[in-house]
Amino acid sequence: MQGGALGEGQCGDTLARAREMRGELLMIWGRQDPHIPDAARATIYKALLDAGLLFGWHELNAQHAFMRDEGARYDPEAARIGIGLALALFQRTL
Repeated sequence: MQGGALGEGQCGDTLARAREMRGELLMIWGRQDPHIPDAARATIYKALLDAGLLFGWHELNAQHAFMRDEGARYDPEAARIGIGLALALFQRTL
């Protein structure tokens, strides 16, 4: 994560501006996602904590794009869990 970027080849200041975020966040990660390694997830988690944000954090045993219903990475059980978490957040906050 160079320059505060959250993805390869990108630049950004999202983590530096985390205190500006309003509302509850829901973070759902595929633990086997090569694009967001353990150290990057730890950095993001710490930034959200340090900013005092209200957030849910879920790491599932799944790959990148596991919720996309096509291709070998699709994991229907993990997708169901992720969608359920999102629906619970919407029901609670909207």
